[in-house]
Amino acid sequence: MTMILMLALLAGQPQTPEEAFKHCLAAHKAMRSASIAVESKLDYAGLSPGGGRFDLAFSRPDRALLRVQEPKREGRPATDRRYLLTPGRLTGFDMVANEFLKRDAPPKGTLAERFVLLLGGLDDAVQAVLEPSVLAAFLARYEQVTNWQMVRKPGLLRLQHATGASSARFDLDASQFTLRAVHLEIPNGTLDWTFRYSAAPPRIDFAPAGSWIEVPAFYVGAAATYADAQAKALANKSIRAYENYRRGAFTVGGSDGSVSAAVDGREGLQRGADYQWVFDGRAATLELPGGAYSGKCSLMELLSALSAANRPIDPFLRLLLARRNPMRELLGPGMKARVVGSIVREGVPCDILEIASPGVRISAWIRKDNGLIAVLSTENRDAKGKLVSESEKVFAYTPLPTGETFSVAAQGAKPLGELLSRN
Repeated sequence: MTMILMLALLAGQPQTPEEAFKHCLAAHKAMRSASIAVESKLDYAGLSPGGGRFDLAFSRPDRALLRVQEPKREGRPATDRRYLLTPGRLTGFDMVANEFLKRDAPPKGTLAERFVLLLGGLDDAVQAVLEPSVLAAFLARYEQVTNWQMVRKPGLLRLQHATGASSARFDLDASQFTLRAVHLEIPNGTLDWTFRYSAAPPRIDFAPAGSWIEVPAFYVGAAATYADAQAKALANKSIRAYENYRRGAFTVGGSDGSVSAAVDGREGLQRGADYQWVFDGRAATLELPGGAYSGKCSLMELLSALSAANRPIDPFLRLLLARRNPMRELLGPGMKARVVGSIVREGVPCDILEIASPGVRISAWIRKDNGLIAVLSTENRDAKGKLVSESEKVFAYTPLPTGETFSVAAQGAKPLGELLSRN
């Protein structure tokens, strides 16, 4: 009787490690929608700890919501961001800074491919459960190992092997065969993934309440890798230059026109073709074609008012007023930096630092005299390398003009709240 019961329990169960891996891949291929809590941790000698916490909900073929939580590490603040992928659109929400951004999403490609293209990267653990082809490639590395042990535990089917100082362990759900955990050890490091599954919500969506500011990019801090010591030294020179750039004036020219700006600590101003605004850290005045607006406000409220007036703030000025470093912003996670040459522009010698990730290439012409950026060109390409968009910004710097003030006094101005109420 006991033997009959055991045979019944094992019916449909994989009998070899090779079959267990095939059952796992088949289970993930059949998963059309789900909610998965993913934790990833990487410790490797000589590298900063990597990984994070991810909450993924998806409905194939074209809707997904990804929450990314990363701890504070090496001067980078802790983050909590959500990314909603819908047909033709990626919307990101920074839950700490109350900022959001929008990106056009490619009409074709898997959910993982679209996330990688738009975010510049995606944790391997998330890709493994989001895209079956990624999981298949990952499992293929281990399917040929001959010394696997298969152990059945309550609720789990465990595959494990060890060779010298290296070992691997895969935990599968005992009945569904979905991936529950991965633990890899090599002589210089370890990798750990864990997964918890639940049913996907009826609709994949996210719409936070409250006042949100649209920004061109989220702040990420310096986390690039460098081709050599020369590239790192040049990047650090520019980082230091912007850390010290707290007072001055500059112009920014591009295909969409030119603006002039000035900054003094948390005070700033910007002038365009038909508008100007000034902010003293506590209040702002905007002069627009339809009249002037003035009132007390925070920096976030100023950004909201400018958005309502369709007069965007220059990204570098926004970062400087928020006490963020523009060069650190460019040197984000997943970016690789290298020196590709030097050039003289309008009599100013510059070194060219290329900062790139899959789909994005940025060329920063860094002035040799002061470490500030003279020209910033950006190319965005799709997964096949086809150019999607490109832009170029040219910067010129001067001392803050004598007599320049950041006074917000304005006669007859309307309340700034009238602009804020439009959002």
